[in-house]
Amino acid sequence: MATRTYGAQATLQATPPTTQVGAHHLAYLRALAEGVAQQQAAARYLGHDKVDGAAALRQLHNTTVDQVRALARRQGDARWRLIGLTMRPQQAQPPAQSLDEWAHEQAMDGFSQADLLLHYAEAFPADRRAQRQGRLRSQQLALLQSLAQTAVEPALPHHRLDAWFPAHLCKPLMASGVLLLSDLQARVRTGGRWWRHIPAIGVGKATRLAHRLEQLIPGSVAPSRNPPLARRGQSLAAALAPAAAGRPELSDLSGRSGRSGAPDTAAAATAGGQPQSPAPLDAPIDQLVAGDLQTDALAVRAWIRARAGSSATEKAYRRELARFLLFLDLRGRSLGTCSAADGRAYQALLQDVPADWSARRTAPLGHDAWAPFAGPLCGRSQRQAVAIVRSCLAWLVTARYLPHHPWPPVERRTDPLPDPAAGASRVMSPLAWQAICASLDRLAGESPAAERMVFLLQFVEATGLRATELLEARLGDLRWLDGRLQCQVPGKGRQQRVIAVVGQARRALTRYLAARGLDLGAIESRPALPLLASVKTSDVALTYRSLYGSMKTWLNKAIEGSGLPWPDKVAAARASPHWLRHRCGTRALERGASLAVVAQWLGHADTRTTARYSPAAMARISDEMEKALG
Repeated sequence: MATRTYGAQATLQATPPTTQVGAHHLAYLRALAEGVAQQQAAARYLGHDKVDGAAALRQLHNTTVDQVRALARRQGDARWRLIGLTMRPQQAQPPAQSLDEWAHEQAMDGFSQADLLLHYAEAFPADRRAQRQGRLRSQQLALLQSLAQTAVEPALPHHRLDAWFPAHLCKPLMASGVLLLSDLQARVRTGGRWWRHIPAIGVGKATRLAHRLEQLIPGSVAPSRNPPLARRGQSLAAALAPAAAGRPELSDLSGRSGRSGAPDTAAAATAGGQPQSPAPLDAPIDQLVAGDLQTDALAVRAWIRARAGSSATEKAYRRELARFLLFLDLRGRSLGTCSAADGRAYQALLQDVPADWSARRTAPLGHDAWAPFAGPLCGRSQRQAVAIVRSCLAWLVTARYLPHHPWPPVERRTDPLPDPAAGASRVMSPLAWQAICASLDRLAGESPAAERMVFLLQFVEATGLRATELLEARLGDLRWLDGRLQCQVPGKGRQQRVIAVVGQARRALTRYLAARGLDLGAIESRPALPLLASVKTSDVALTYRSLYGSMKTWLNKAIEGSGLPWPDKVAAARASPHWLRHRCGTRALERGASLAVVAQWLGHADTRTTARYSPAAMARISDEMEKALG
């Protein structure tokens, strides 16, 4: 069935492109005339990739020649036929004898230098074909130079994409709605993997597209910048940084230029009217008085110290509260003066992040390209941001830093019902799991990293540990109690829990310790050793980046040797360390464990979180009920 398009997109797709000749076309032909290889010149000036094949290169070359010839004809230049002729510079063949040798042999020692050169040229005449090609090549280069100075039209943002880029690159872009150069500019400036949703465009082609766009319109790939926002954000982030980072400069967080809605000095003053000195960096909350943004930052630090249970949680709290304080600062507000209207405005900002607040490029704080957000937020991230801010404000009210909660009238959205597809998407099928585990068992003898991967899958499937909990665990966290092995887990929010190391996990641990030259006695003899260690150094724990990379590497090798159908291979290749935790919860629910027990085992504060794992077990329940009642 035909698909109908409407509006500007339909108009652009129906209109044939107007071919434009740019400086890059002339540079390509000039490079050929100067002896550069065709493929190299096309890759440099026309964005051609060798993987596109020789046929695409010939078509690109012929199209470029036809375009430049047509331009030369429109200019009335009779030399247009020279465009596209191959006249590579010839290497001159050296004569059999040098001038001195020839003069000595001919007994012409008394002749002048000019006479010698004249007679020498007659004796060794130059190649007429090379001379002719040299003249034609000079004329060709002169024509290209003339066209570059007088006839080339500069690329403009409103020009069609297919007027400046090859057809094989334009087709997937225009099918995705990138019709004009300005559309491509907007995509590239967002940074990150901007090509992710465009078919047939990968990292290599995206890089060449950005390079070519920058050549056509300089400054096209520069990200949208908001230097005042970046500088203000740096001050806020520094104020909320951990104490180990050193005391930041907080002076420019005070309400200068009327930004914070408070006077330039501290809110509290001494009896003599002199401003108080800044509060200590980690001052208790009861010593702070709500005033300007500087004091607000110290109050927020106090909340983070009291509530953050891990470095990851602390980082998330700092990020969300720095965004909120920055938002208030730009509105001329502080925590003491914000209202429900500010809360609704902040929720609207989270739902539609402005362009100058977003930059997917990684830029350090203080850089002009820094921005508070990396792109639009999903619904879950929006709810998390609002929940963190509301929790902090409520704590500040309880601590009497704020007189009242400024956000009670703000509508608080409830969590949506769990999506069954989301729960099942992070769990491999039992057949795929068994095939991958068997394939890894065969690979375990090849490398200690493969043996570690076997331990990771079997141990986490039986314990459900988070990646951070696994990486922070030490052998000393394992303890024997009444003949049973247990593990003390420092969970999220400083919530300690103890889980039993069941049979599968204990067998996996014994095998992994044996591969490291240890046994279960190392639990007491070497308690400081990391549970999951580096292959090179047994007393060094893995980082999450190393864990993720190692898992992806060996998982892909196991998938290739598993013999699974292609759809199962694609689904399994998306697995991450957190999938193993989902595997544990789903497997326990499938085998009859109650929701409350699984929630306690996994360290979930709310059983609704655990319920996300249950949809993957619903198929089996449905089958049983179908047999009973169907």
